Amino acid sequence: MSNTDGIVRKNKLEVAQALSARINEAYNCLLKPLPRAEYILGRHHIPVSETDQIDDIEFISEIMEARETIQDATDKSQVENLAEKNTNEIQATVQELEKLFGRAQWEDAKYAAIRLRYLEGIERAAKKWLDNA
Repeated sequence: MSNTDGIVRKNKLEVAQALSARINEAYNCLLKPLPRAEYILGRHHIPVSETDQIDDIEFISEIMEARETIQDATDKSQVENLAEKNTNEIQATVQELEKLFGRAQWEDAKYAAIRLRYLEGIERAAKKWLDNA
């Protein structure tokens, strides 16, 4: 075996590992609704940033109220009920996103994706509270 054979084998292994990592990254992106939405929007030149905000006062008030409920909760059922309601809202938002993508309504889809990010934040906070209860 020559030295170049070892280099070629090493390069093939590195390429295979890099491709495997990209495939796993793509799979994980498409598996979860928010990264999938961000990817689709990005492909249509509509970037979604962590700093994007919503100007819907009613929605933001609901998010703040949910966070307060989780923070002040003393009863597991309070957080479970909130988590269930939030899960339903996430599902509805994902369905809305699918419709908006189908109609190529990219700006509306971006707005829905930002809402989804807030809802997923509530989901994480509720799960954290329940895991520590």
